[in-house]
Amino acid sequence: MNELTRGQKGRLGFFLLLAFGLLALIVVLKVGETLFDKRDAYRVRMPGSVGALDPGSAVTFNGIVVGRVEAVGIDPVDVGVVAIELSLVDGTPIPEDTTATVAMRGITGMKYVELTGGTNAAKRRKPGEEIPTGRSLFDELEGRASGIASKLDGLLSDGRAWMQGPTLDHIEATIASVRRSTEALEDTFVTNAPRVALLLERADEIGAELTGLLVEARTTTAALREAALVATTTMKTVDKTVKDVGTAATTMSATVDRIATQHVEPLVKQLTNTVGRAGVDLRTALDELVHSFESVGELADALRADPSSLLMGKSGKERSLP
Repeated sequence: MNELTRGQKGRLGFFLLLAFGLLALIVVLKVGETLFDKRDAYRVRMPGSVGALDPGSAVTFNGIVVGRVEAVGIDPVDVGVVAIELSLVDGTPIPEDTTATVAMRGITGMKYVELTGGTNAAKRRKPGEEIPTGRSLFDELEGRASGIASKLDGLLSDGRAWMQGPTLDHIEATIASVRRSTEALEDTFVTNAPRVALLLERADEIGAELTGLLVEARTTTAALREAALVATTTMKTVDKTVKDVGTAATTMSATVDRIATQHVEPLVKQLTNTVGRAGVDLRTALDELVHSFESVGELADALRADPSSLLMGKSGKERSLP
């Protein structure tokens, strides 16, 4: 093992010195708090045993710690009384109707002195006075236990008196009747044991079948729930689709009306006017064609009557072609 260097020894010594200094400071502070802390002293004379109440135990007033037990001893005047010296925080108000009892803290079993009661109308006790004792929870429990024990003794005495003479004979007859009924019931059970066993087996089978039916019912319920969910979703989709189709139809109808108003009607009017004008022109052209055909007919008749007129020129009155 390597030896400590001078620097390490110095640091270790400084650390130990600091630790002892802090410990001494804590001890001095605690002792000073105990010596110089001003407290109010009170006495309590508790009849009977106080259990494991030791000096240093807490003193509470309505559940608040207000001091500690300084000393516990036997009263020099009455050996059946325990003298307790209390040290309370300076200025703790102790009304004259406040009582002191020994209580036990929770499940730890630690004993402490509990101050209870006290009203604002009562005078305040001066330090050094004696605080009277009250009935603790243990005293009340002991009193109740004594009362219960007395009542039980009375019930037992009444029971002994009641079970004498004819009552005892009646009880014995009742017990014998119960025994006979028990034996008959046992015989009946032994006789019907195979049937009972068969019924139990059948009950197990029925239970298994019911379990299967319950499983199937749960599965069917889940499937129906899922189908209902799908149907609901489908209905929502169909409803949305119908609304979309209605909107599209309305839009299309408006578009068709707009196209018919803006484009088709003017086009139809234009076609009507164009067809009307074309009919007039066609009628004029047909009239001119008929007139031309008539002129050609007359020319043919003239050539047929005088073919030489085609070579010789016009003879007589000629009709000019249009």
